Amino acid sequence: MICVLLLAWILNSGNAFNDFPSLMSANASMAVVIDKGFFDSKHEYRTTVKTIHEFVTNVLREEIHSIDLDVRIFRNTKINNLRERDCPRFPDSEGVSIPLIPAGKELSQIFYDLRSHDILDWNNVNLLHDDTFDRDTISEVATAISTPLPNKKFNMVSRSLFVFKHADSQRNRKYYIKEMLEDFHVDQLGKYFLVIATIEAAFDVMEVPDSQWLYVITDSVVRNATNITSFTEFLSEGANVAFAYNSTDNDTHCDAKLMCHVQELVSALANALKLSLMIEIELYNHVSDEEFELIRLNKREKRREILKNIQIKLVDDTFASGGSCGKCLFWRFASAITWGNFFLHGKNIAHLIDSGTWIPSLGSNLTDAIFPHISYGFRGISMPVASYHNPPWQTISLNNAGEKEYGGLVFDVIKYLATKLNFTYTVLSPMSNRTLKFTQNETKSEVTYSFLTTKPGQLSRALLFTAPFAKETWACLAASIIIMGPILYLIHKYSPGTKTVGLNSSWQCVWYIYGALLQQGGMYLPRCDSARLLVGVWWLVVMVVVATYSGSLVAFLTFPNMDTAILTVDDLIAHKGKVTWGFPNGSFLGEYLKNAEDEKYHIIWERAEIHNATQAAEVIEKVKAGKHVLIDWRSTLRFLMRNDLLLNGGCSFSLSTDEFMDEPIAMIIGQKSPYTKIINAELHRMHESGLMNKWITEQIPVKDKCSDGSVNQGVDERKVNVSDMQGIFFVLFMGVAGSIFLLCCEFLWHGQQVKKRRKLQPFLS
Repeated sequence: MICVLLLAWILNSGNAFNDFPSLMSANASMAVVIDKGFFDSKHEYRTTVKTIHEFVTNVLREEIHSIDLDVRIFRNTKINNLRERDCPRFPDSEGVSIPLIPAGKELSQIFYDLRSHDILDWNNVNLLHDDTFDRDTISEVATAISTPLPNKKFNMVSRSLFVFKHADSQRNRKYYIKEMLEDFHVDQLGKYFLVIATIEAAFDVMEVPDSQWLYVITDSVVRNATNITSFTEFLSEGANVAFAYNSTDNDTHCDAKLMCHVQELVSALANALKLSLMIEIELYNHVSDEEFELIRLNKREKRREILKNIQIKLVDDTFASGGSCGKCLFWRFASAITWGNFFLHGKNIAHLIDSGTWIPSLGSNLTDAIFPHISYGFRGISMPVASYHNPPWQTISLNNAGEKEYGGLVFDVIKYLATKLNFTYTVLSPMSNRTLKFTQNETKSEVTYSFLTTKPGQLSRALLFTAPFAKETWACLAASIIIMGPILYLIHKYSPGTKTVGLNSSWQCVWYIYGALLQQGGMYLPRCDSARLLVGVWWLVVMVVVATYSGSLVAFLTFPNMDTAILTVDDLIAHKGKVTWGFPNGSFLGEYLKNAEDEKYHIIWERAEIHNATQAAEVIEKVKAGKHVLIDWRSTLRFLMRNDLLLNGGCSFSLSTDEFMDEPIAMIIGQKSPYTKIINAELHRMHESGLMNKWITEQIPVKDKCSDGSVNQGVDERKVNVSDMQGIFFVLFMGVAGSIFLLCCEFLWHGQQVKKRRKLQPFLS
């Protein structure tokens, strides 16, 4: 039978209740309301009323005799629902309530109290129990965990009930439990499980812990409460498990009857009123009457103060003085500490902590969260993190003090995880930089492979003056000069009535045509109309050729021509005789190239060089020199380009436009780790909130003027310098040298002719 004993006190001094005058100046009244329907007989009711009235009067007269307090007993009243089994307690700010609970019937009230204090904030539950419990007990518990409570944020939405056979043997019991649990669909039922069982049955259910499990051990008193520590052998890493077990001392005298609780409450109330009066007197002695009326407690504050003092007195009486009322039923809560034990001890070693108690007079009193890992994550433990220098994902540098500093996208994620899951970390360096690169984590990023080449340079400008025309064009011009000379000579020679003055040889006509091409003309012009028509047409051709050449030459002088960039895999293969290529050792790219269906990737694999970590500087210099091509993650290549831009102030590299393979990047954790779902859930929230994109933008270089090879093709306008004109000076030098050579040849030829003439002349005297 459950009862709520309510004591209300009212001050009355002729003023309105809302004025709430001070206890020093007003008469006070206490109302004791006793429900007649609570008692089974009239005799019991009358005896109890008389006893309560005498006890209350004596206590108040002895404890707070300085207050004029009138006690009034309200008889023959009927309070609705007072006889109902179990009920939520009054909120601490509104009153004090104590249930009268027979031993063995306290389970439902325990869950009412847990929910009243927001300790058990489940919105659904799966209730498991063995068949040793009667239907009424389980029904009361189910009602206690699902009944909506006033002014509470969390109310039960759904519940599922499962019963398994206790069985006589452990083997049979395990069979029944296994058969039942195999049908569980946690995604549908939820992640909250309440198990009400004996110690033996709880051991069997412990074999499959998951989500949040609260085990209620009802026979721990009979089987010795210290056995609760044996459950640690069945706790796995990462489990969220708590225990509520009966720890009542049966050897202690227990008196949980109505008058025992009446005495406790009345004594606590008297003590609270006495303390309140003493505080008022102390305040009144230090201030004036006007100030006292302004700063003294109002009605709400006075009620809060008295209720607080009542609760303190009840706690002191229960624990300090060993009160017998509150300890007739005594339950303890124990919480499992399982997260991170492997990282601390190198093996799964769980332990239990005392997280609170429950007694009828005080209800639940928790000293820690009932599920510590749900509330506090890893509880501040230090976790080892293996990493290596792999910018921009992970960067390791030394500060001015010589200490290592860690950064990059992965460490941004780890720092956020450490904050959300409440842990610190110590970084360890593996032997190989590529050991931990590839994982099968569900939440990951994708990176692609590209290749890095030297920035395309300017082509040689020694023969810049020939650049406006292609080789075929120059060949056609030379042939035209050679052909037009003899044609002009023949037309001019065989034209009727024309003397071949000045154009009397094919060689002279060739020089005339060449001079016309250079817009220099000649001393002699054709006299016949046919030859003049031919020369006129040639002049028209010369005008077009010269205009085209001049315009193109200006463009080539102002905008230098660049070497061909290697931007695609096909470009790379086309330059296989000019450059080499390779990728870092341990890269997954090798397996991809070997197994690719496209033949061009097989060519890349067959001619590729494998780079070791110690060759990084050498490889970069070879790429800058234009002798080598580096294939790696596109993000890593962009990072190298940005660093080179910051150090040298210019672009030394060109990044390919081809992205020919995707590779997953993730954090690796132990196989079947219990923290995989937790970490994945946090990573998913990072993606949804935009944090991941923010960190990627901050850590991975965005496109700049060095990112694309096509950008490198254009340059700003510039002035023409000596290097641009060097080719024509070379031609001038060759012309002068050729002229001198021909001059020497002419002298030799002329000398030979003179000697020959002298030999042919007769002797004259």
